Amino acid sequence: MKLNELPQHIDIDIDAALARFAGSEALYCKFLKKLTADTTFSSLESAVAAKDLKETEKSAHTLKGVCANLGLTALTQSCDALVQAARAEDVSQVSSLFPSCESLYRSVVDTLSQLE
Repeated sequence: MKLNELPQHIDIDIDAALARFAGSEALYCKFLKKLTADTTFSSLESAVAAKDLKETEKSAHTLKGVCANLGLTALTQSCDALVQAARAEDVSQVSSLFPSCESLYRSVVDTLSQLE
C-alpha cells in the first residue's frame, strides 16, 4: 500500500504530519512503520486490565502524542479520551472507552503493516 492510499483505510492527516517531517515522505513512512512495533499499546492494555489509572494515563498520553505526530486523528482523539477518563479517576469510563481505542489501534497497525 502506498502512503497516499492510507486515508482510504484509516483516519490520517498526511499533509499535517508531513509538515512535521519536513516534507520527507521516506522519513514519515519510516516512523509510521515503527508504530507497528511500538510497545506502548501493550502497556496501555495491561494498565487498563489491571485498573491502574496512573499507568493508563501515562501510556494513553504517550500513545496520544505519537499518534498526533503521525497524523492519526481518530486514534489520537481516542487516546485523549482515555487520558481524560484516567485523570478523572473514572475506571468505568476507561473500561468503556478502551474497546473503541483498541479497535482503532488494531485497524491502524494492520493498515500500516501493509505500507510499502
